[in-house]
Amino acid sequence: MTCKVCNKEAVFVTTHNLLGLVESSIFQCSTCKTLFRDPLPSEKQLFEYYSKRDGRYNEVLEQKMAINQSNWLNDKLKKFGYLKNDYNYFEFGCGRGWLVKCMKNLGYNSFGLDPDSNSVSWGKTNLDINISQGFLDIYSNVNEFKSEKNLIISMMHVLEHLTNPSDVLKYLSTNFENHLLYFEVPDGKFEADVLKLDTLNCNSSGQHFFSFTEEGIISLLENRGYDVIVLEKFGNQRFWKSYLRSMNVWGIIETKYKYWRDVKFSFFEIFLISLSLSFKTMFYWITSKIEDLLFRRNSRLDLPVIRILAKSKLK
Repeated sequence: MTCKVCNKEAVFVTTHNLLGLVESSIFQCSTCKTLFRDPLPSEKQLFEYYSKRDGRYNEVLEQKMAINQSNWLNDKLKKFGYLKNDYNYFEFGCGRGWLVKCMKNLGYNSFGLDPDSNSVSWGKTNLDINISQGFLDIYSNVNEFKSEKNLIISMMHVLEHLTNPSDVLKYLSTNFENHLLYFEVPDGKFEADVLKLDTLNCNSSGQHFFSFTEEGIISLLENRGYDVIVLEKFGNQRFWKSYLRSMNVWGIIETKYKYWRDVKFSFFEIFLISLSLSFKTMFYWITSKIEDLLFRRNSRLDLPVIRILAKSKLK
């Protein structure tokens, strides 16, 4: 298998059910260490899945995230000499539109697009912003936002959900002169172990088709016509620890279930395994409680991420 990010050799890791839609294998690149899945659901399946997805963070948390992301972008634009009046801000996968709202408050002419009609309706009603419903696919939507101004194209936690991030970036880099690209993805250095243990059909990490490393995302951008202006990492390395403990228990349960389903078993064996899992679960629970006492409990704001501002090479 060839890596979908840097085109080097990738090796098979494991296979899981992806979004409850398709049996999909996970591969890891031997060079850039990026993880990716193959095969993937169809575009139609994904549109239906994301259109019906209800999960959103609470309003206070989403607002905090957006304030952090907008202030970072505004500071970097000032630092590197990009004038506010020269750019429109456009966000793919804007959710309820908190970041669009924050950029509007900072003085940018701002737009957004998201596949979830409920999120779009909420954002229009409560945030008074210009957002519309549409899929994460770029091709059929972006042309209407071309104008006399250059674009800041934003995709916050979107690239890892796309079936074809390389093609999307190539399309943008060759069709929009002088635009800036602003995005954030989970840091694959820490997320990779979670995807390898992803045994639950529809959990949040199970929605990621790619887990990008710093090396991988830089390679992807350079190969698709972008120069990185600035790359920074944020988050707490401990973020995934308790989740990994839970996923390990689920992994054992799933493995044993498959074994018992296909092979004759004894009730005594089930008793011993259940007892062992009970002790493991209790140990993990006690460990987590001790860590909560010693360290501040993590929130979504502590997710390890890679944040990038890049510019297209097309003049």
